[in-house]
Amino acid sequence: MKNPHDFYTARGYENINIKAQGLTASMEDYLEMITRLYQEKNHVKITELSSALNVSPSAVSNMLRKLHAKGYVKYQPYGIVYLTKNGEEVGDFLLKRHEILSVFLKLIGVKNNIHYDVERIEHNLSKETFKAFFRLAKFFQDNPTILKKYQDFNLSLEEKEY
Repeated sequence: MKNPHDFYTARGYENINIKAQGLTASMEDYLEMITRLYQEKNHVKITELSSALNVSPSAVSNMLRKLHAKGYVKYQPYGIVYLTKNGEEVGDFLLKRHEILSVFLKLIGVKNNIHYDVERIEHNLSKETFKAFFRLAKFFQDNPTILKKYQDFNLSLEEKEY
């Protein structure tokens, strides 16, 4: 940002983030899913990725070309996808970010639509905010007495309308 007092739309911040790290939300989703599937057998078939993401194989091929150009994957057209070292590192972070946000939402009492909410949140967090979520989730996990107090407090407010 040019000036810390400048404000942008959500899309404006997203564009700034894309320029800073070079990955769109869609690219992150693909890389996260590739990492999830990759952990099982150190490679992913394009058809498996297509099925897991509920998209066409041609859409997968298009995205793989982009991820390959950025150095995240190696792949054979209509074949197998491999993560590069950089792809593994970024993919591991994306998967960890997803898992931590899921845990955090559960800890604060979210019961429904967790996966949907995580998908909406994860691409729009700064690293600083993500780290704060991580620290708070870890704090709650390491302090079950405080977590219980929060959960009791949260239950007492559920009766009230917002």
